[in-house]
Amino acid sequence: MYYFCLHHDDSIDSQTGKLEIIMMYNSTKGGVDVVIKLCATHNTAQSTRRWLKVIFYTSSVLNVAAINAFVVYVGNNSSSNIRRSQFLEELALSLLDDHLQRRSTNQHLPKLIRQRIKRTSEPT
Repeated sequence: MYYFCLHHDDSIDSQTGKLEIIMMYNSTKGGVDVVIKLCATHNTAQSTRRWLKVIFYTSSVLNVAAINAFVVYVGNNSSSNIRRSQFLEELALSLLDDHLQRRSTNQHLPKLIRQRIKRTSEPT
């Protein structure tokens, strides 16, 4: 859709004979292929019947957000050699940290669960 906003005419590339809009699309579509491959490598999709979760899990919103977060992290920390899988694990734990801290103080949870939460949130 974005490409159609950039082109208002039917100009043709003289070398290939194709429309310039097609040439522009072909030159930039590699990024989409990379995102699809990265989403398949570490997928957050889960089976659920809750409609709100379906939006996030099946539409790849979480996958794309995690890829974008990793790209920003690597851009800001160019000296870091962190693997994407390690980054995703640390991202997930940091997003869960506040919730786990609240749950670990809930006296109505079984003691075993509270102990596992505390073990998960301990620095390694």
